[in-house]
Amino acid sequence: MPKLLLFAPCEKLLIDEQTKTISLIVILQEIHYKIPPGTQIQPGAMLPMQWSIVTLWREEEPQDSNVEFEQQLLIEGSGGDILSTNEARFKFTAPSHRMIAHVPGIPLGSRKINVRLAYRVAGVKDWIPLASYPIELMQDVI
Repeated sequence: MPKLLLFAPCEKLLIDEQTKTISLIVILQEIHYKIPPGTQIQPGAMLPMQWSIVTLWREEEPQDSNVEFEQQLLIEGSGGDILSTNEARFKFTAPSHRMIAHVPGIPLGSRKINVRLAYRVAGVKDWIPLASYPIELMQDVI
């Protein structure tokens, strides 16, 4: 089974054209935003902020190179409601495999969101929960 080396939500990332290495800029822990006084946040409201979730997997066993895996990212609100889902398949063609999920906004209406990561062998029913990453949402006074 693959081993997770990195799971990081970040505001920006840079990919070097020559070496294909990545640099993560602004690892997300808390996000501050402003809303005018008296404004009600509507259900489904999003803060228009592009961000990414980066995962880096390592092939642990030689037979993993012939197996197709699936990665699932869930963004959930503080009440446990699922706000966004991203699923992608991958197969090892090198000792490690990097995946980047781009997210177009931050769901509002909660004081915290939680990004959850799970994986499975493609075609298998059950996901294997692997990691969780909380991000605090802080409404600042204007």
